[in-house]
Amino acid sequence: MLPTGLTMRSSNKRPGRKKQHQMCFGSIDDKLANDGIISLPASILLWSLALPEWADRRHKYCHPFTPGLAKHENVKRLPRCLVRGYTGDPLSDRQKQLVKMLSKLGAEAVSEFYEGGFHGVELFDPVQVQNLMKLIKAFVNGGDGAIKSTM
Repeated sequence: MLPTGLTMRSSNKRPGRKKQHQMCFGSIDDKLANDGIISLPASILLWSLALPEWADRRHKYCHPFTPGLAKHENVKRLPRCLVRGYTGDPLSDRQKQLVKMLSKLGAEAVSEFYEGGFHGVELFDPVQVQNLMKLIKAFVNGGDGAIKSTM
């Protein structure tokens, strides 16, 4: 689940699987237990659909931060990445971890984090859709000056 410019796909070939536009790294967390948008049951369902049938939540797709999993030589070859999130999103902590990991391993990560908001806010707020489109356009056009990290 990525309003961030990154995508993640299931490694299995089951039909109907789609790329996600928002990052969703797994963590059974108290934050999800009371979230109205991505609740703990919703998170469990999404992971059951995204992971290979044999995998559990310790799979590398859920926990890319596991030491030794991300190889420096592979990560630094990634293209410039845009990570965007809101402090009201229970998954924002993982998004911030991703930015730090990418930067530490030599990939260029541009980040935008905003106060408030929630997971998938762009689905409900047309102003946020316009803001997201402006941010993506600036990012694609190489306009790092227009994108200020608030991390």
